[in-house]
Amino acid sequence: MTSDLDKMTIPPGNELRTPRTPVLGARIVVIDDDAVSVMLLERLFSKHGFRRVASATDAEDGLRLVLEHGADLLLLDLHMPELDGFAIMKRLWDNLAPHERPAVLMLTSDVAPEVKEQALALGARDFLTKPFPPVETILRAENLLEVRLLTRRLAEENVELEAVVAKRAAELAAVAHAAADAIIAFDSGGRILSWNRGAEAMFGCSAVAAVGQSFDMMVPARLRSRYVAELAELGRQPETQRAWRSEIVCLRQDGSEFDAEVSVSAWEGDGEIFYAAVVRDITERRRAEEAERERARLEHCVSDVRVAFSAGDSLGDALGQAADAIVHHLGTALGRIWLLSPDGENLDLAASAGMYTVFEGEHAHVPLGQAKVGRIAAAGKPELTNCIKSDPHISEPERAEREGLVSFAGYPMVVDSRLVGVVAVFARRELAPSAMRVLEAVANELGAGIARKRAAEALRAEQVFLASMLQSLQEGILACDADGNRTLYN
Repeated sequence: MTSDLDKMTIPPGNELRTPRTPVLGARIVVIDDDAVSVMLLERLFSKHGFRRVASATDAEDGLRLVLEHGADLLLLDLHMPELDGFAIMKRLWDNLAPHERPAVLMLTSDVAPEVKEQALALGARDFLTKPFPPVETILRAENLLEVRLLTRRLAEENVELEAVVAKRAAELAAVAHAAADAIIAFDSGGRILSWNRGAEAMFGCSAVAAVGQSFDMMVPARLRSRYVAELAELGRQPETQRAWRSEIVCLRQDGSEFDAEVSVSAWEGDGEIFYAAVVRDITERRRAEEAERERARLEHCVSDVRVAFSAGDSLGDALGQAADAIVHHLGTALGRIWLLSPDGENLDLAASAGMYTVFEGEHAHVPLGQAKVGRIAAAGKPELTNCIKSDPHISEPERAEREGLVSFAGYPMVVDSRLVGVVAVFARRELAPSAMRVLEAVANELGAGIARKRAAEALRAEQVFLASMLQSLQEGILACDADGNRTLYN
């Protein structure tokens, strides 16, 4: 007679590759009221080199194990007395922060669709059907652990990047306080009354030369009448409404122009209207915005998603290659990636591969809550349909049928509980549930990669802006830390 332990032995020829060291060091917790199942799983994991495996046959003991000591992977029996798997997951989710929650591999002999849907809705990542196939058990556990550890590592890197950005922002704030923006006062006739050091640096003109001159020296001739009219209109407003903020074009003494953000307030004194303007050079910000738009237009990149995001390529390149990889590996007709727009109102198409590679049409900008991908983004939940023509949320079902498209699958990309976008595929055949696991892994890597790329680009933009500002100042700038060590100078 074959024992349960024999059944958990991997047959010759099916040997697994040795998992990577970080995966072997991950903490695994098994909660199952069946002592034999627990013993078999512990032996299987031990045999394959997993060093940190804990278990409990009592639900409350298992809860304490996870809550007190943490876990990277939780193998959780669905049907147990007193507390079932659903109740345990709810208790854990109520007491753990999102980054502390383990990946859950649900153990069950119940394969009913409604049971799986409920488990997925609660946060389960995968399922194992009893009796446990050994190869499948190790592979599923390793895949979940790789995603879990990668997500945790990327979260730590994001925290470090945010700290660096915060430090640079603090240094920039200190420099701005010392140098200040251009602060200029002038009367109703446009005669300059005051001109600070920031204005001297920004416009390349000393206070001695500027005071008494006309406001006209600050702006190009083609725009003077427009700005003068806007200032006059501001002066006619009620006292509580005498504030104006806009982006304008300014003129340096050497004749060069630059974009600036200006905030103007007006007040009345001795029967005359006076104005104070705070001018900020936004040249570097405009360059960064243009660079971001250019990056988003890039369509070609390397073949592997993880390699794409670990290399120095742009975000647009990485997304385009990710779409190619999804189409190739899933054998779908179309793969697309949408990113949440800056205003949070739409999904903007960022990558497309397969039968359509253009970025135009009604799916280029999808409002949240509308169409299939908009619904996925709004609900934050994945969707899979194998009957496009009867799905009411698929736009243009007749066109999809003409193209031979049968199925659709989409997954939201979420980082730190914030929506980043949606990745989706269309296929000319039915998609198996495994397609959703692939999309989940891709969505996790895409979301983390996008967050890391954006943080790094923001840091570079801050550094470029800081260096440009420092080098443009006529005054010497020196910053030191609390120990007197020099940290910044121009």
